[in-house]
Amino acid sequence: MSGTLIIIKMMVAGTVIKAIIFKAEAKISLNLDPSSAMT
Repeated sequence: MSGTLIIIKMMVAGTVIKAIIFKAEAKISLNLDPSSAMT
């Protein structure tokens, strides 16, 4: 049971990290290219 809990925690952490990176990249791309935000 403890092994599966660790795997689940790692999966959740990975998903959260991916979401943070995705949001950060979106913000950076918007800052670099404001015209893309209009579309």
